[in-house]
Order: sequence, then C-alpha cells, then structure tokens
Amino acid sequence: MKKLVLAAVVSSLFSATAMATTSYNIEHGNDDESKFSIYHDIGLGFSGGVEFVTEGNLKRHKESNMRIDYNFDITDAWYIQPQFELTVPSGSRSRSNGQFTTPDGDKVNASQRISNTAKFGLKTGYQFDNGLYTAARYRYEMAERKLNFKNTAHNLDIKEDNNIHRMDLTVGYVVADMMDLSANYIYKRGDSKFDANYTSDIKDKANGKLEGNQSEVELKAKFIGFDSIHPYAMYTYKGDAEIKGLGKKAVDNVFSVGVNFNF
Repeated sequence: MKKLVLAAVVSSLFSATAMATTSYNIEHGNDDESKFSIYHDIGLGFSGGVEFVTEGNLKRHKESNMRIDYNFDITDAWYIQPQFELTVPSGSRSRSNGQFTTPDGDKVNASQRISNTAKFGLKTGYQFDNGLYTAARYRYEMAERKLNFKNTAHNLDIKEDNNIHRMDLTVGYVVADMMDLSANYIYKRGDSKFDANYTSDIKDKANGKLEGNQSEVELKAKFIGFDSIHPYAMYTYKGDAEIKGLGKKAVDNVFSVGVNFNF
C-alpha cells in the first residue's frame, strides 16, 4: 500500500511539472549588481528557484539564493504562502584573510568567516476583481560571522549572531492588462549579539548587543502586454540605517531595470 501511495505522489509530481510554468529573470541596477534567476512551479503547491548575484558589473560572484515556497489557495483570490530561502555567499566572501598595521606599528593577521543566511518567511495576498492586489510578508533571517585578529603577542576572537526581522507590505494595480504598477514598503529591524575573547598576558571576555532598523520603498512598473516577455523598471528608496547608540548611516538609493520571461 505504501509503495502504491508513493508511486501515485511521484506520478502526480512529474505530471504537474510537465505542465508547470518556469520564470526566468535578469536584473541590473546602478549599484553595479546583476541578478540572474530561475523560478519553477514544481507542482502539488510547491515552487522553487535559484538566483545568482554578481557585483562590480559582472566582475565578481557575490552570492547565490535558493528558495522554496508552498502555496495554500484559501479562495480563488486569497492565498497563504510559507517560504524558505538560503543565501550562500561566494567563497571569497565567506572566507577571507588579510593583514593590517595598527597605529603603533604592529602587524596583525585577520580572518573572517561568514555563514550562510537562513530566511523563514510567511506571505499572504489577495487579488481583487478590478485589478488591484495586495500582499504582506514577515521574514526572519539568521546568520553568523566570526572574526579573528592575531599577532605574536595578542589574539582576539569575535563571534556575531545576526538576526533580522523583515516586514513587507505591497499594493499593486494591473492597468488594462498592459501595465503592472506596484509599491512595496519594507521595514527591517535587526540585532547583532557578539562574544569576544581576548588572549594576551591575561585572558578577558566581553559580550554585547547592537540594534538597528531601516525602511525602504520599492516602486516598480512592469509592462505585461506581451505573453511571455515582461520588461520592468524599479526604483528603491533606502532610508538611513539607524544603529542604536551609534547614529544614522546614509544608504544609496537604487535604480534597476530587468526583464522577466515566462514559459
């Protein structure tokens, strides 16, 4: 009986895949980042994809993002979608080594290790009959970073646990089946907990926590008059990143253009 059920599930999965939609996306912004992605409707409610991000106008690989979603259709217009995404930094970003000179002239070897970032999200959306749609999403992100500074007499190890709470609120409108106009408000609140161990003639420990927040607004216009090719432009306004106790840091806005292919 178990083998029969398994065979039925596998058969259903492959038959759904054969009729599924695959979406390809290419995007480039004035921050010199380019993104290449593929997103596929696997079937049985599951969708998944992978995105490759480069920086420096295609000079370096920055990171890869792997994502899987499950879609619950509550009604024809209302859905709920749990999401999971894993961001894997490039080898040069995840493991880096170097050396610098302190103000007193000492040579210090430094190394940095950055983990993958796990992102757990829950999204819900509603499509109105008049072309208006709205969506909301909450996502929790977790990552870890390790730093080591060492010379002949001193050693400093720092471990950071970085956590981000992200909220998205989206409103969009489809105009005459030709243009898809949308605005997405993003709010991020994060904290970084660190433990430091210092070794010299004596040993010392320290720990602490930094907290910060940032808001963004994404404005996007996509032309959907063609069946399979949808070019778009997007402007992202990035508010100042505010770190508690340290003040604000300005972040550059980003203008991007891209094209989406659906087959």
